[in-house]
Amino acid sequence: MGFNQSKYLVGISHSCGNKLKEWDKKNFGVLADFLIERLGAQVLFVGSVTDKHRTEQIISLMKNKPVDLSGSLDLGQFAALCKRLDLFISVDSGPLYIANALGIPVIDIAGPVDYKEQLKPDSSTVIIQPNIDCVPCSYVADVARSCRYGKRKCLETIKPQDVFDKAGEMLRKTG
Repeated sequence: MGFNQSKYLVGISHSCGNKLKEWDKKNFGVLADFLIERLGAQVLFVGSVTDKHRTEQIISLMKNKPVDLSGSLDLGQFAALCKRLDLFISVDSGPLYIANALGIPVIDIAGPVDYKEQLKPDSSTVIIQPNIDCVPCSYVADVARSCRYGKRKCLETIKPQDVFDKAGEMLRKTG
């Protein structure tokens, strides 16, 4: 699998089993466009075969062309890909934890989860989660599947620019 000679190689995982934790498709498209246009990054969307349709919807909202690897990598191939990434951006999902375990800088769009039960923020891990009174509402042992307020404010208040700003900071650190 060859990649172009972009300045940065950024992986994005937009999906997870619990749809409550998924960030809006349009936000992912805008974020990916920002990464490509403003940082010269090559963006790779990863996910399972069941994520393929959602990935195609995100790409259809974009101005630029990312790489769609949805459904084309097994776990070993995904791990090998991660080792080549400069940054991995994801909602709270399995691929996020794999990338983190491999020492890849990650951005976790945490939404409703209790991040204290999950990743620990450090120099290579950024957790983006608004400080609002209803967060967290989803825990490892008590998983929420819907927003009790019906608004998903924990994800709706996170803007693509917020994630892009953190991504830019992290990528500039790693060179």
